[in-house]
Amino acid sequence: MLMGDDPLTGINYDHRRDWVESQLLTLASAFSIDVAAYAVMSNHLHLVLSVDIYQSNCFAFMAFIRGYFCLAIELITKCRECPLIF
Repeated sequence: MLMGDDPLTGINYDHRRDWVESQLLTLASAFSIDVAAYAVMSNHLHLVLSVDIYQSNCFAFMAFIRGYFCLAIELITKCRECPLIF
């Protein structure tokens, strides 16, 4: 179960909805993608996306690298906050 209540364990995974939404919007802002609509369901999600052609054509190589760099910094920061589980 991706989100919602797991029928086997009874554990609720609704906190993942906010995470999926924030990751979707973060990725869309880093690259030339417009999110027209989205719906996060309990076991899947629906997306209506479009490529911003104007921004994509103006997207220089350095801007592309900068987008990946910003995502990497965010990922590294989040990983430092998570405890290691062995």
